[in-house]
This record gives sequence, C-alpha cells and structure tokens, in this order.
Amino acid sequence: MPPWAISSDLKLRIPVLRHVQGLSIKQICEVLGIRKSLVYQTLQLYDKLADTNSNSRKLGRRRSLFTQFSLPR
Repeated sequence: MPPWAISSDLKLRIPVLRHVQGLSIKQICEVLGIRKSLVYQTLQLYDKLADTNSNSRKLGRRRSLFTQFSLPR
C-alpha cells in the first residue's frame, strides 16, 4: 500500500503505540496491518519534527553579553 493511501490518523497512532504503549515494530505492523517500512519512515519523521522533550536545556556554558574587550573604559 503506498504511503499516501494511509490515513493521517493511522500514521499518528504509530508513535503512540511505540513510545507510550511500548509495542515493538512487529507488533505495530500486526495491529495496524501495515508494513515495517511505513512504521520506520513514520517514526523517523516523528523524531525529526516532534518536540519530544520540551524541558531540555541547551548544553554548554552560558555566554556573557559583555567580554573584557567590549566594555567601555
């Protein structure tokens, strides 16, 4: 079945089944009646576009707005 023939509702269930309910790829394929390639493609797209951790911070040292060279003396 081509990917454009799959409803968006069905595609939205894939990340929920994988990440929330903890189903394996094989189990998702059996439950939804789709191929593994569509599951992998959908999960890859979800990982790219979804904000999975909104509480995360950027790593590294915070930068100061002024350095010793930019301060007026």
